[in-house]
Amino acid sequence: MDENKVIADMALFEQFIKNEDPFGTVDYKRGGDEYKEVYKKMKKIQKWWNNYENRLKDIDNARELWYDSCKSEKGDAKSLRKLTSIERKMVNMEVKLAKEEQEMLHMLIDIRNFLWT
Repeated sequence: MDENKVIADMALFEQFIKNEDPFGTVDYKRGGDEYKEVYKKMKKIQKWWNNYENRLKDIDNARELWYDSCKSEKGDAKSLRKLTSIERKMVNMEVKLAKEEQEMLHMLIDIRNFLWT
């Protein structure tokens, strides 16, 4: 997923939360099942988004560790296993974040009609 696209879409959500104060304006808990589900999704997106920058930093740190290890390793079997382990962790983090981005953007699409009070 293009990181800039995620940031732009989530910035709209963040703007909605700040400007519209949906949790203080709309009583989602009394609005029926659909509103309760929208409330849960908004909270989930908000929590995920508030941690997004940290996740990107974690991936960058893993990438730097992998790069530094590449420069310093000797190329023997033990060193290659260590590099492979670091690389696997980094790739897993990237794949997990990409899946989460996709999920959150879909969730945002699902609730878009509720975003302006």
